[in-house]
Amino acid sequence: MHTEKLRSERAGPVSSADRVLAPLVACPACRLPIALDLRCTGCGWHGVPGAFPDFVAEREVSDAEKAEMAAQSRAVVDYYENEEKLSCHWDRMSAADLPGLAGSPSGIVLDLGCGTGSAGAAFHASGATVVGADLSPACLDVARTRLDAVVRCNASHLPFRDDAFDAVIARGALHHLERPEEALAEAKRVMRPGATLLVLDPREFKWLEPIKHFIRQSDDSFTDDHHAYSVAEYRALIAREFDVEDVQTMHPFAILITVGLDLFPLPRALPKRAFTRRLLSFESSLNKTPLRSFGHLLSVRARKRA
Repeated sequence: MHTEKLRSERAGPVSSADRVLAPLVACPACRLPIALDLRCTGCGWHGVPGAFPDFVAEREVSDAEKAEMAAQSRAVVDYYENEEKLSCHWDRMSAADLPGLAGSPSGIVLDLGCGTGSAGAAFHASGATVVGADLSPACLDVARTRLDAVVRCNASHLPFRDDAFDAVIARGALHHLERPEEALAEAKRVMRPGATLLVLDPREFKWLEPIKHFIRQSDDSFTDDHHAYSVAEYRALIAREFDVEDVQTMHPFAILITVGLDLFPLPRALPKRAFTRRLLSFESSLNKTPLRSFGHLLSVRARKRA
């Protein structure tokens, strides 16, 4: 029914992204099903169709969120899609491990805070249908080339119906959010009973945080609201809404090397991708030793109660 309504209300053929989104989207205000013309016949809410559906009411975007969007726009150019940066290659290569951490979910996966889509692309490659959601238009312009469909939205007001997704992943997303607990509650709402949640964010080390802020004080993409989590804090945050199944720390060494070296001009002759692959291989070996407990990345797999 959604697809037929979509066909009647938008000119031209229905795209593959439209076909993915049509049965999933709902009004972010009243949660009634809506077509991708983004006009709700129930409450009158409307968004902005375009290259990707935009469900964001700009008047409701906070100053902190605007600053984060600006930072993400710069980061797309400076890091995420800049193959002269080691962290660009790290981001893409390390994503290959994520489906396994999530239990290799199939069906429809929501990549929450998808950024440029590298995490979701790994799930797409493993056979899942992946929908990306992010607040940053600059990130979504890239992510829509990697994922089955993307939408612009606020993580606290997801434009999807209840019980829509078989899994939700959020890599490096929660530590950017003003209200991560609201995003997790919304993630739970749009997940089917028994669905899997996989979240990953930076780990807090008390000694490291002042150093990070000092080193990156001139880096516009590193905003003041970036928040690293202790292991206990991260577990407790997820456990408010989900049954936690697994908590891990990983990447004790090489992730610091890639981020640290990216702060300096690297020789153009350095084979960035090959160098990063070697670092990741070394890190994978360390992750099989007790040094894993000193990892700088936190990972939690949890499940929505059936």
